[in-house]
Formats: sequence, structure tokens, C-alpha cells
Amino acid sequence: MIAGVVVVSFVGFGYGAAPGKDFSGGDSQSAEAQQLMEKRFPRSKGTDCPS
Repeated sequence: MIAGVVVVSFVGFGYGAAPGKDFSGGDSQSAEAQQLMEKRFPRSKGTDCPS
């Protein structure tokens, strides 16, 4: 029984869909706000607080 579960797991991971590596945020409101902030305030990109 356990061997069957192991075999099914390996087959599932081997033939499953490739994991997505796109962390862009898509079209959510927060992603749009982030893009707008980067466009309007390019010097502050990647900072947590104003300097």
C-alpha cells in the first residue's frame, strides 16, 4: 500500500504541470498601484520609507 502511494506521488510530480515562476502580481489592484508608484517615483523603487 505504501509503495503504491510512493509510486503515484513520483508519477504525479514527474508528469505534473511545471510550477509558475511569474511573481509579477498580474492585474490586481495592488499590482497596478505598485507599477504606478514605480513609474511616478523611480528613485524610491525598492525602498520601504522615504529618505
